[in-house]
Amino acid sequence: MTWRGIGWVAGAGTALLLLAGAVAGFRPRDPECVRNDPARSLNLSLESDRIHLRADFDDISAIASGFSAEVARRPLLSDSIDAQAGAKTAPIRALAWCEAVLQQQLTTTHGMPLETMLAQVPAPSVPK
Repeated sequence: MTWRGIGWVAGAGTALLLLAGAVAGFRPRDPECVRNDPARSLNLSLESDRIHLRADFDDISAIASGFSAEVARRPLLSDSIDAQAGAKTAPIRALAWCEAVLQQQLTTTHGMPLETMLAQVPAPSVPK
């Protein structure tokens, strides 16, 4: 093999690697239901901690709503009746699932049962 042949093979290999990277980069991401909050014990007799908890629950609702919207935009993978019916209810199921997962993570983050947090959290503020 000559230097010219080796150069051609190396160039073709590089082009294929670049093409594979580009194709992988354009693949749509799967929706994610993720919230990162550092562990912190709360004293719910303090108003500031109750407000913090209200903000946590508002954040969970916003993340779950976004997750649900992303699930709704996923392409339908089949034309079957079952797939179409599942696609109609998928956003609602995704919303409920994501909220449940994030609320369970919140119990670990703050070290208290969900029922206790829900009983102590102030009502969401209503925009005027």
